[in-house]
Amino acid sequence: MDDIWFDKDKEELVVVDYKATVQKNGVADNILENDNYKSLPIQLDFYSWLLKKNNFEVADYGYFMFCNGIKAKDSFNKQLEFEYKFIKYNVKTDWIEDKIFEMKMCLDSKTTPKGNEDCFNCKFVKVMNKY
Repeated sequence: MDDIWFDKDKEELVVVDYKATVQKNGVADNILENDNYKSLPIQLDFYSWLLKKNNFEVADYGYFMFCNGIKAKDSFNKQLEFEYKFIKYNVKTDWIEDKIFEMKMCLDSKTTPKGNEDCFNCKFVKVMNKY
């Protein structure tokens, strides 16, 4: 968890995750829909779920703060400059407990699960097993 803010009005914790990136045209409003960033919401969901499980009042939203390195400068001059963008995310935690039980069953199983053709790690293992 990168940060937790406190919403004084609602007396709830708000989970915040910081991300550093370099996007030539800045951070798009819909960046979380990009395949390269699709796992990010899972982090906020899980962090919020953990806090709830520890009896904290947690907001049903969180934020990603993207720090985007600016590459368009003529010289580096020993200084990095960033632009910042906050993206609000509506947290979803209803899927987590089922997924945890599913993972536990997988870990307890005597057989190895089949790989997923769309999974980068599964593809990597398949290629490496050829050698």
